[in-house]
Amino acid sequence: MEQWHRDHAMLALRINRLATGGASGTALIYRGPAEWAAAVEAEPPAVAGALAEEAERLMECAPTAYLAAHVRAVRAMARHLDGERPPLAEYGRECLGLEPRWVPEEVFEQAHAELDAALPGHSGTLADRLRAWQEAHTLRDIGRLPGLVDRAVAETRARTGTIVPLPPGEVVECRLVEGVGFHGAGHYEGDLKSTIHINRAIPFNVADLLYLVAHEGHPGTSPSRCSRSCGSGTGSGCGSCCRRRSCSARGWGWWPRSWCSPGTRRRRG
Repeated sequence: MEQWHRDHAMLALRINRLATGGASGTALIYRGPAEWAAAVEAEPPAVAGALAEEAERLMECAPTAYLAAHVRAVRAMARHLDGERPPLAEYGRECLGLEPRWVPEEVFEQAHAELDAALPGHSGTLADRLRAWQEAHTLRDIGRLPGLVDRAVAETRARTGTIVPLPPGEVVECRLVEGVGFHGAGHYEGDLKSTIHINRAIPFNVADLLYLVAHEGHPGTSPSRCSRSCGSGTGSGCGSCCRRRSCSARGWGWWPRSWCSPGTRRRRG
């Protein structure tokens, strides 16, 4: 079974390189052996069709239905890179395990009506008014953003702490990044440290500050992973730490929400 997990990780590294141009591209958070990533970086780029065949092989012997679903999403991704263009509904089922449904136009009409009532001003089109509001709330000096995120983290952490116990010493930091395909993404680094990565190339609307921090920080992505790996939900602090061995991916659109290879050991602290 250890061989299956290694093949799974190598498949992820190879398709990540094919999609992003590097074995450590922004779509993949890799925590496995460095030599595996180095091996993929050193080899010629894989052929998408061959990766689809490898995913098919791994699906047939996947240890759990959960991991089979992840590999199915990778297969869909590989086929897409190989030029296949299945119907959108089929692609959604393969990638996300969901049944895409048509959203009635009335839903959008209602959303437009609510936006019209909320936006200031009454002249110009709805799109023009929305752009004007966004422009008015755009942070001019992006260098100020980490400091603003720190203040938002303090507020959301304090509020989260009144609902669920949080481990002492836990840290959520902000890092401005470039050359990525997302606006904001949270990542639990381990050892009670999380980082919110924010794309400095995309204009930042200050009105979105608390929403983004609450989603990627407290009580959202990063601390929830911290709690799962550290057992802080028991209220006893970080009683144990999970040493992950492989990698996770998020924000790919083609993959399930997160990804990691089992085979980890839990140590008592």
